[in-house]
Amino acid sequence: MKKKLIFEFEEGSAKSTGQRWDGMTTDFYSGDEVLQVSGGGDTVPFVSGNSAGLVALGKSLIQIGMSDYRNGYHVHIYEDFIADKPEIMVIGVNSSN
Repeated sequence: MKKKLIFEFEEGSAKSTGQRWDGMTTDFYSGDEVLQVSGGGDTVPFVSGNSAGLVALGKSLIQIGMSDYRNGYHVHIYEDFIADKPEIMVIGVNSSN
């Protein structure tokens, strides 16, 4: 079975918007997302979530990867994508490679 993902987003890089700073819109959250990370440090991090949470994480990665953000741009991800919950990961751009 094939599935298709159609995902539109506003390009938020300073280069495309003419703004001084890079930015990112995240208007694709439904409020039903569950996303957690365990491990890290000396163990391999384990990312788990429900379908909505994993798709939201994927959309965040796609948006960062398809945009023209400057080296060092990063996004803080919180548990279940709720800012009042603990920060569980930071996704950053490393364009030096």
